[in-house]
Amino acid sequence: MRGFLLVAMALLIAGARENPFVLPSQSHSQPKSSSYSSVAIFTPLVRETLPSLAPSSKGKGEERRREGREKREERERLVKDLGFVAFYTREDGIAIRTSDPVKRVFTIDNPKKIVFDFAKGRDFPTKVIRLSHPNFKNIAIGAHKRFYRVAIEIDPRCRPKIEKESKEIICR
Repeated sequence: MRGFLLVAMALLIAGARENPFVLPSQSHSQPKSSSYSSVAIFTPLVRETLPSLAPSSKGKGEERRREGREKREERERLVKDLGFVAFYTREDGIAIRTSDPVKRVFTIDNPKKIVFDFAKGRDFPTKVIRLSHPNFKNIAIGAHKRFYRVAIEIDPRCRPKIEKESKEIICR
């Protein structure tokens, strides 16, 4: 019985390492080496921005932050809105807006991608969204049984930083 469980676990782990977003027509001549660095939700990979709990006496600081946020939103361009998730490009990166909680964040090396699993089951066909951004090539989004996955393909030379705000994830 233990042997069967070990073999089953090995097959599950081996199957989980495959990239579900690479289509057969996108196969590369190089062998695919993927290294998954599982990350607890928003620990070292993501800096979470939280509002201060203490009452602020600096009204000007809050006003400046709000003005900066408004200016940033003016420079955004909507790429795709699927109803439950929307993608925006900015000068400094990509914004993902959704009310669904993030279940897991990890990276894939070949091709270089940042992958987000959102903890909400959705039913929709896989979509690939092409981008015209210097650091981000495309976004693939696909449904699974208990979550949906967003994979952002990035330029191999890019070192992205991920920030989480209230209902927004920003990749810079």
